Amino acid sequence: MNSCRGIALVAACGLTLLLFGFRTDLGQEKKAAGRQASESINELRKAAERGEAKAQLDLGKKYSNGEGVAEDDVKAAEWIRKAADKGYAAAQLELAGLYENGIGVTRDYAEGAGWARKAAEQGYAPAQCQLGRLYSVGQDVAKDDAQAARWIRTAADHGDANAQADLGEMYSKGQGVPKDHVQAVSWYSKAADQGNYQALESLMNMYNSGEGVPEDRAEALRWLRKGAEKGDAYFQMLLGERLLDGLEVRQSYTEAIFWFRKAAEQGNAFAQESLGDMYHEGRGVLQDYSEAASWYRKAAEEGSDSGQYSLGSMYARGEGVPRDFVEAYMWLNLAAAEAPAGKIRDQRAKERDLVTEKMTAPQITEGQRRAREWNPKGWAWKFPYRDRVH
Repeated sequence: MNSCRGIALVAACGLTLLLFGFRTDLGQEKKAAGRQASESINELRKAAERGEAKAQLDLGKKYSNGEGVAEDDVKAAEWIRKAADKGYAAAQLELAGLYENGIGVTRDYAEGAGWARKAAEQGYAPAQCQLGRLYSVGQDVAKDDAQAARWIRTAADHGDANAQADLGEMYSKGQGVPKDHVQAVSWYSKAADQGNYQALESLMNMYNSGEGVPEDRAEALRWLRKGAEKGDAYFQMLLGERLLDGLEVRQSYTEAIFWFRKAAEQGNAFAQESLGDMYHEGRGVLQDYSEAASWYRKAAEEGSDSGQYSLGSMYARGEGVPRDFVEAYMWLNLAAAEAPAGKIRDQRAKERDLVTEKMTAPQITEGQRRAREWNPKGWAWKFPYRDRVH
């Protein structure tokens, strides 16, 4: 017995030592990483202080993003201006954005346009595209479609994907250039081949509707799949819907779930809601109410009113979550408030009222409080229909 205890003690001590060593290694790695980051910032600062324009721009971005230094928009603007004053085009365009948005400097649209022009006149394609966009909408400069087309074409000819997509749109609408769908498809295709999502969506829509090109659902699907494969959550969600419904493609619940999951993991609320439906109904996966509730919650917290309704209903029934009338009331209340006037809102309000019949007065008060104080996860704006919450 004693020998066993001795062996157990040695084993326990050995495990403790191993764990201690593991934790020490982790601590040392973190310290080493911190030292490397600090050394990197110090080297960057030295280069910036020597007057190297790229280093000045990079240091400014570090201050802007709070990377390795405390976030400081004023210092960011100061370092970026130093680089811009040296004629560094990338910094000039960055400074233009700071003035247009009033970040670290007093907002000044004319000043912003001036810096964008300086960069554009040096042949910097992203700045040429930006200047063209300013002429296109008449922001900071007088609206001039011909000037917009000139600058955007220049950037597009330099291979800038955003400019190529913009030029495609201009040809599609006949803005600043003659309306020409052949040219539109050509420029959209150049941008799409570089992974530009605006161009991918435009091509998909044109082939779906037959606008300016022969209707070709297979070609539309090809561009949709390309966008999904490049990692865009919106395209992944759309592809999942096509596969779920069997639209222009062989129906496949398994593939639909694959694409919904990819989009959902990027925070796409529609995909999260769809994934919740698949688990709730057992389509392509084993039915799992707990997993369904988990995905409905993610969608609800992102602001999806359908996700809120589904989650509220599950709380009311106790499906996949403990039955909780206060939580049910909150989510159903929000879902009703978000819905457009009509049948859907009335249905959700009716279900909320049915839950109310099972609640005490204090529970109703608490549900109302939670609904009033709720805001979508990660969104800057407040809940827009606060006045509809009961």
